[in-house]
Amino acid sequence: MKLAIFTDIWGIDPTLASWANSLPCADQLELLSPYPQGCDTELPHFSDDQHAYSFFTQHGGLDQYTTFARDWMAQQTDPVMVLGFSAGGAVAYQLACDDRHPKAIFGVYAGQIHRLAQRLVQCPTQLVFSDEHHFDVPTLVATLGQQALINAEHWRYPHGFANTRSQGFTAQALLKLTAQVHCWLKSQ
Repeated sequence: MKLAIFTDIWGIDPTLASWANSLPCADQLELLSPYPQGCDTELPHFSDDQHAYSFFTQHGGLDQYTTFARDWMAQQTDPVMVLGFSAGGAVAYQLACDDRHPKAIFGVYAGQIHRLAQRLVQCPTQLVFSDEHHFDVPTLVATLGQQALINAEHWRYPHGFANTRSQGFTAQALLKLTAQVHCWLKSQ
């Protein structure tokens, strides 16, 4: 089974690529980012999360990332699972709501889903939310949990807990996430 990983606003870097290549389906892995193919190596050094977010919004933001992902999804001929981080997780959620949806998605600290919660997913959807300050996470988890295809959890870690470049990075949370992603991949 093919696995596509939609990155967060930081794009693809060697640490993420190494982590992704350690996953059980690494032989059928594709890393996608919000930036044009090949440009991840030319991204500026982001000084912090806000710098990365400003760059992301100035270069198309979530709408452009979603359009790119839908175009990519339309080209797939075999079933695909999607793992998305932050903005990539919100994109994965939107794909899960489309008629041409992945086999399953796993979204990690995809906070923008709070704006999409009324949309119905069409495939099994695993969501792990971090602590957020701009919406009530427990309420969102409860709302999403009303959909039969969604399993949503709130982990008490900061946004960015799996990204070594983020101020929110938490090694313990990355280990927990890695174990959960392994289980998710084996269950599909």
